[in-house]
Amino acid sequence: MAVSTNLFNKLNYITLWLTFGVLGALSLMMLVFSFIIRDFKYPRNHPFEFFIETLIMVLLPTLAIWYFAVMRGSKGWHLWVLVASLAVKLLIAHLLFQFSGFYTWSLKAVK
Repeated sequence: MAVSTNLFNKLNYITLWLTFGVLGALSLMMLVFSFIIRDFKYPRNHPFEFFIETLIMVLLPTLAIWYFAVMRGSKGWHLWVLVASLAVKLLIAHLLFQFSGFYTWSLKAVK
């Protein structure tokens, strides 16, 4: 029993760091592509729509996670810190997707 528990804990640790490593590498790659490609066409041509799109991409998932947490008994300042950090992460991800050209490329691929 102790061997399987120890192995399970090591696999969890490896999976955690592999996940962080892959997400970190992808974020770094998108950041580099954002500086190389600089796809500002949509935000410049449609600033209001881009602002509304950004609010939707940030607020809806954040509010859903906040609601789930509150309904399951989480309260206090730590919940607000987690919700705020999630909102900032989603904002950064949305901006990186836009400025790296991923959204433009994916919409052209669909047409």
